[in-house]
Amino acid sequence: MTFKQAITKGFRNYQISFGRSSRSEFWFWHLFCFVGNLCCRMFDSAFFGIGIRDHHLVLLSSFSLFGLAVLLPTINIDIRRLHDVDRKGWWLLLLFTGVGAIILLFLACQKGTEGPNRWGDDPLMEPVEKIRPQRTVPRRPPTMPGMAESPMQSATPRETNGQH
Repeated sequence: MTFKQAITKGFRNYQISFGRSSRSEFWFWHLFCFVGNLCCRMFDSAFFGIGIRDHHLVLLSSFSLFGLAVLLPTINIDIRRLHDVDRKGWWLLLLFTGVGAIILLFLACQKGTEGPNRWGDDPLMEPVEKIRPQRTVPRRPPTMPGMAESPMQSATPRETNGQH
């Protein structure tokens, strides 16, 4: 999965917490969030003079707006990543403990379960439509009694009352 595909999928599936996310989708999304937060911090600092210590102006900053925009997609991508390693989304609550963040980082780095698991299909497997393309050869229309079965049969000479 490319960077652009991961960001598009993250915003498109922001409300979906069922399913699975690959490692590339997870890490590309968090890279996007990190770079976006960094850019918003620099923008706020350059244009508004808002620094880290200006707590009273934080709600008016682009940093806060960006954080709100990516909050739900981030939670759901993290939950889908846990599903990929066959864990429940409730494991995300370990972030509120000190040791839990290390455990979640370890789980995020693990390879997902191969093949389908209880949360859905493997995100690294190609869809069935790409593996087995649909039939492109047109089917023959059904024949009616007295009609030729193929164009080649109708091209044979017909008997014409002795005239050639």
